[in-house]
Amino acid sequence: MGDPLAETLRERDSSELDSLAETLRERFFMGVGMATFSYPRIGAIVL
Repeated sequence: MGDPLAETLRERDSSELDSLAETLRERFFMGVGMATFSYPRIGAIVL
């Protein structure tokens, strides 16, 4: 039904976006964790 090349590109785009979102989420939580460890008051505000 659909163009195989377009479907392949769409799949690749979505998987790349997922991995990018996962990386950003990991970095965000790592940063929040480090900030919480360094400055407990910030952690109390964030959580």
